Amino acid sequence: MSTLVTGAAGFVGRHLVRALIASGREVVGVDNFATSAEADLREILDLEGFRFEPLDVRSAAFRQFGEQHSGFEAIYHLACPTGVHNLVPMALDMLETCYQGT
Repeated sequence: MSTLVTGAAGFVGRHLVRALIASGREVVGVDNFATSAEADLREILDLEGFRFEPLDVRSAAFRQFGEQHSGFEAIYHLACPTGVHNLVPMALDMLETCYQGT
C-alpha cells in the first residue's frame, strides 16, 4: 500500500515524504507549484519508493487520478498556497485548495 501526500513540493510536504520513505512506505506526491517550484523536489524526486504527479487538487485530472488510485493506505492533505503576501491575491485559491482538495 502507498501513501498520498498533496503539497509534496512544499516545505512540510518534502520533509514528510522523506520521513515516510525512511519508514518503508511507498509515497505518491502531488503538487501544482502554485507557491513552490519544481526545483523544490530535487531532494526527494529520486528517492526509491517515491513517485510524483504534477496535479492541482482542485482539478478534474486530480479527481480522475483519485478514482484510478483509490488504494491509498493514508492521505496527507498538505496542499495550499502559502505566504502572507499571497493572502489577498490568492485567497480564493487557498480556500478552494483546502476544501476541494479534501
